[in-house]
Formats: sequence, structure tokens, C-alpha cells
Amino acid sequence: MRGGAQRLVFAAVAALPLAASYAFAGPQLKTCTNDENSADVRIESCTGVIEYQPPKPKNDKKKNKSETEPEISSKDKAAAYFSRGKAYRSKNNNDLALRDFDDSIKLNSGNTDAYFNRALVFRDRGDSERAARDLEQTLKSDKKNTVAITTLSHIYYSKRDYERAIATLNIAINLNQNSAPAYFNRGMAYRAKGEPDRAIPDYDRAIKLNGNDAVAYHNRGLAYRDIRDYERAIQDFDQAIKINPEFILALNDRGIAFVSKGSVERAIQDFDQAILLDPRDGFAYNNRGLAYRNRGEIDRAIKDYDQAILLNGNYVLAYYNRGNAFYDKRDYDRAIQNYDQAIKLDSQ
Repeated sequence: MRGGAQRLVFAAVAALPLAASYAFAGPQLKTCTNDENSADVRIESCTGVIEYQPPKPKNDKKKNKSETEPEISSKDKAAAYFSRGKAYRSKNNNDLALRDFDDSIKLNSGNTDAYFNRALVFRDRGDSERAARDLEQTLKSDKKNTVAITTLSHIYYSKRDYERAIATLNIAINLNQNSAPAYFNRGMAYRAKGEPDRAIPDYDRAIKLNGNDAVAYHNRGLAYRDIRDYERAIQDFDQAIKINPEFILALNDRGIAFVSKGSVERAIQDFDQAILLDPRDGFAYNNRGLAYRNRGEIDRAIKDYDQAILLNGNYVLAYYNRGNAFYDKRDYDRAIQNYDQAIKLDSQ
């Protein structure tokens, strides 16, 4: 009923004299571009602006310029496409959002926000290449857009382009030297690049800026473990678990650090706790299996590998570890079967 009433109003307005007719488009544009309005209201108003056509004169007599009905400018129409695209995106209709951002950029190629929002659509659709291009275009005009910088660094990281991720995060840090997330993300990129010694100072800075970040302590612990400084790794995992007692990944990683330093009993306690918190954590079963095998309890290790594989039939490492356990028992046929499956899954 509401939609029908509005269509009747539109038809009535279109029949008014020219000056009153154009008065329709201005308020519609304001409604269209006001982000405080609901998505549906913005979509309807923007569509009205986009589809608006000035009425034709009733006779062929030439009119003065002051009497001629003005058309919607390209800039205003671009703004309408852009606002409607944002509204569609807020409703998770990325196909229509993408179409509108495309049209907005065609009409106004200088609209930095349109490039940025189109990049977010591409990112959400998994098209990292086009997302990166639009974010790079955004930053040409808006070099201090920290959200675009951060988003671009995430895309580079996901593509394993760690050099460019680090370079982008350098820009973010230069803009704001108190940005804990920027230091944390650069630390992640350094560690992923195989440089844990460069990651650690960045995690230090992130923790100094936000001492309650359990994930930062956990990641610094991983970097210490990478360089075989197990004592410091365990200290960081301790702190992460203190902040978040249900941090299952930190429990697993502390357990691995304990195994690495020969404290197998202590490691098993951590894996037991991780399994208690989440009985479907195949990672913890696999890790506990390693600890049991390290302690010479091959049958108990195999049972844990069985459970890990039951929870995740594509768990390559669990098949490989179970193969090792069967090899220990001199059950070579079953060892080979598990190695075969690990190789098959790893090649997919």
C-alpha cells in the first residue's frame, strides 16, 4: 500500500508545472544520500533520482532559459548511484551494489568513495585482484585513508604478497605511530615472510599500546617459538591464557612449546584442557598424539590420531603422524596406507 501511494504521488508531481516538477528531484536526492535513512528508503529515493526525466513542453513554442526544465546533473546522478550502491551492499545484495558503483564511477571517475566501496564488494566476492586495484586507486587521491590502507594490507597478506603488505603497513604506521593493529599486522607479515626476529619488535609495540591483547601475546609467543626461545614463548602463552582462559589455540601452542623443551607431561595437561574446552578440536587430539608418541605410548597416540581424523577427514598431518606411529609398531602396510592418504590430500 505504501509503495503504491508513493507511485501515485510521483505521477501527480510529474503533471505539475515545470518549476514544481524539478522540485521533486532535489528533496529526493537529499533523502537518497542521507545515510541515516533506511536502506529501502534510500534505494527508492535514489531510483527516483536516477530515472527522473524532465517533462516535455506541452507546445512547440520556444521557452526562455529560465522556463526550461533542468536535467539532473551527471555529478548528482553519480551520487545517486553511489548511495544506492551502498544501500544495496548493506542489504548484502552485492551484485546490484557492484553495478551501481560501476555506473557511479563512469559518471564521476573522481569519486574516491565509489572506488573504495567497490573494492569492498570485490573483496567480499573473493576477487582480491580487482579489490586491490580499486584500493590502490582510492589511495592515489586519498593517501591518508587508513581504512583503505588496512584493507589493502589484508588483501596483500591473503595473497601471500608479504613485501607489499609490509610496505602498506609502513604507510599506516607513519600516519599513526600509536596504531596497535598496524604493528600487530606488520608483525604477522614479517613472521609469515619467515622473519620472526623482525616480527617480535612489532608485537612488542602492539602489546605496549594494548596490554590486554591476548592474541598479540599469543602471536609473539609463536615468534619466540620459531626462534626456539621456548621459555619466552611459554611466558607469552601464559599471559595470553591468563587474559583469556578459554584461548584454545594458545593452550595447544603452549603444549607444543612444552613438548619442544622436553616437558611432555606438562604438554599433555595443556592438550587435555584444550580438549575439555572443545571436544571437537582435532588439532588438540593430533598434538596430544604427538606427545604420547614422544613418551613411547604408541597405541594411545594412534587413538588420538584416529579421533583427529574422525573429526577432520582431510587432516593431512594427522594421517602422516598416524603413519609414523604405525611405522613405530612395524606395521608397515598401515603406515604406507596413511602416508598414501596424506600425500593424496596434500596434492589436492
